Amino acid sequence: MELTKTQKYLFPALYFGYDYDFKLFLRDLSGHGGKPKVRVNSYLGDVNYGKITDNCIFILLKVGEGFDTVLDTFRKHVSYVDDYEVGSFDSDYHMVICNITSTKTYNYFILSRYSKMYSDEVLEANFLLSENRETKERKYVKAYHVFKKTQERKIEIAKKFNMDNEFVKTEELVEYEGVINIFDEIFDYEKLEK
Repeated sequence: MELTKTQKYLFPALYFGYDYDFKLFLRDLSGHGGKPKVRVNSYLGDVNYGKITDNCIFILLKVGEGFDTVLDTFRKHVSYVDDYEVGSFDSDYHMVICNITSTKTYNYFILSRYSKMYSDEVLEANFLLSENRETKERKYVKAYHVFKKTQERKIEIAKKFNMDNEFVKTEELVEYEGVINIFDEIFDYEKLEK
């Protein structure tokens, strides 16, 4: 299952809008530190969810050992909106809905304006992977390059689409990642079964 843009670019907003302990909890859901991977993907909605949600993210989780503790942590957190089993009664999946604190971040994501979603301070503090103390060279997670519209991202796109070097030299102010396809960002259980 390919990660959605919601997972790659909006999910991090949960890290920045709440307490440090919740940030560590969310990080561990991805299997960090040898913990079992629980988080599968994130979405803007679910075709089968009948309630209206604003500024929410739908987090698809894999049910497994210790899942009750994971679910209990979500339910006690201030970001929690709702949760439900996905699919049939014996499904291995569960959806948790959380609120994104920043309406601005959420709206910029909907508009595919990734470079406007997070401040430079948030990006530097949260997307840095490593820094070489001697050379001061910094390495960032891939999403950083999308948010900052870096030259590295431009070169990657030029290679992917066989574009010439003139594209890389331009000072385009466009978002390099492209517009979100809302159908890819809405969960549908039937897609999961395929």
